[in-house]
Amino acid sequence: MQKKITNKRNGKLCYNRTKTEGKRKDKAYIEVLINEEILPLLEKYKGGRKLFNFSEHYADSDIFLTAVNKGLKSLCLKAGVPKITVYWLRHTWATIAQNKCGASTELVGFCLNHASAHRITEGYIEKDFSPVDILNRKVLNYIFECSPY
Repeated sequence: MQKKITNKRNGKLCYNRTKTEGKRKDKAYIEVLINEEILPLLEKYKGGRKLFNFSEHYADSDIFLTAVNKGLKSLCLKAGVPKITVYWLRHTWATIAQNKCGASTELVGFCLNHASAHRITEGYIEKDFSPVDILNRKVLNYIFECSPY
């Protein structure tokens, strides 16, 4: 019997960003809506020894990151394009979000789950991750339709 992915709840991926979770009071927690374009990929590659079996196949996030980067390298070689990595994808997402979709640097940082310069103020405010979902939708619209709106 296949276990469910424990960090997938109510149509969102909910997780702590491993790189910074030990350094922040909020443990770098974030929730990201799984957009409809991504659902078929999650279904295709979930469970068993496939890509999106986060808790069983990959002992930790570094092993998962290495596996994704290895897969990206293979795809780039087959396509005859320069090698890309997960960090290249994060940089590209951030650039599109700000330069093409009009997001502020602060919102881009929030979506990338970076620590904020407003830590004390944020302690007073209940976290709302809906701006992440809204900006992700704009970036996807830009990528697939060349329009952020």
